[in-house]
Amino acid sequence: MHLNITLPVRALPIALLSLLLTASGATAQDGTSTKGDPSVTPWNDPKDPYVIRLNKDDPSATNWNARNKRLAKDRKGPTDLNRYGGGSRHEAFPTFLGAPVALTPQELKDGDIDVAIVGALTDMNAVPGTALGANMLRAAHISSADYFTAKGDGKQELLKDVFPVDTYLRTSLGEINLVDYGNIKSHPYSGEKSTEEIRAVLGEIYEGGALPMLVGGSHDNMLGLFLAVADEYGRGNFGIIHFDSHADTIPTGYGYYVHNGNGIYMGNQLGLYKREDIIQIGLTSVGPNDELFKWQQEGGVRTHFQAEIERNGWDAVMKRVLAESERFENVIVTVDIDIMGSAYVPGTGGRQPDGPNPSQMMKAMRQLAIHSNVVAIEISEYNPMLDSRSNQTANVVQHLMSSFLHGLIAKKRGITDPNYYHPKAIDHGFGRD
Repeated sequence: MHLNITLPVRALPIALLSLLLTASGATAQDGTSTKGDPSVTPWNDPKDPYVIRLNKDDPSATNWNARNKRLAKDRKGPTDLNRYGGGSRHEAFPTFLGAPVALTPQELKDGDIDVAIVGALTDMNAVPGTALGANMLRAAHISSADYFTAKGDGKQELLKDVFPVDTYLRTSLGEINLVDYGNIKSHPYSGEKSTEEIRAVLGEIYEGGALPMLVGGSHDNMLGLFLAVADEYGRGNFGIIHFDSHADTIPTGYGYYVHNGNGIYMGNQLGLYKREDIIQIGLTSVGPNDELFKWQQEGGVRTHFQAEIERNGWDAVMKRVLAESERFENVIVTVDIDIMGSAYVPGTGGRQPDGPNPSQMMKAMRQLAIHSNVVAIEISEYNPMLDSRSNQTANVVQHLMSSFLHGLIAKKRGITDPNYYHPKAIDHGFGRD
């Protein structure tokens, strides 16, 4: 179904190929001086000092701009938007994590897609900008390690086994079928209508047999996510793991049913899940007040405040979270990035000075992907208008996305320990498989 393929050398970027050739060690290291030895500067032409020679043993020297040969062929499934056969993500049309594009459930089925990443455009904040988050995440060139080869049939391979993308699990995104499922239209005046459209498009993703990853927008997109999961799995047949500095349980909204501070509350009021099926992590800031706190406690909400994290440590709290979620047959993971300290994620409207760091959140994403049967994940509240000039927050969000996906791949490999680290990622890389 999904093949693990080692890429041909011609697909490798020149810099990486040169590194591999150099690392092979062409000459014996016998302790002799290299002074005056032309073999250590093979790019020099001894007959012409104005010439720098190319490496004739490097196939990519003349194949660096090779075309994606299968683009012109008739095919079903997602569309690969890459003109070239390999390279870096910024050299192609921007998509989530460089994935091919699909827009219908049938394309998801034909492509045997595992995860469909879809952009949310909701923007219900005092400082507007979250509607721009999805497209900025597509365009932001974050990592120098995201080289790919395009296959032309709606799939891509990253440099598996040669340049592992995740140093914790030694997994590559080439082991999972991803697509960019475009953006979900947001109603300009009604959070309720935006909720219905989110529900509908996520329903398409389920129809196509893929797991939805909803990225971008303000946190009022939660309710549409909850409705789509309830449509697919039934009322009360899922638990919610909610990372946020806010409880999102405000019962009032100037008469409106949907706003970005009541998603957790409203889903319960509509009977989609019980309060005891909610686990909250990272609450800080203002609230909940005594009345809302009573509402949470009486209903059995499991709340892990930032105070608990500060006193007991992140790992201890996540151990409790994993234990508390054991009873959930299905899990929704919802992440408001303002859970993290504002020094790490300036590009969000609900900035808080305290909170976990990106490394801790990346670990949590891997843990949940391995440990739980996650049926939907949502990452919201990225506002590029507030981000640093270096796209610092976009960097963090992309790594949260990738960390979750790498956790899914590890689970697919048969890993069951949520605290697993690949042996080669520790002990100087000498650990055994």
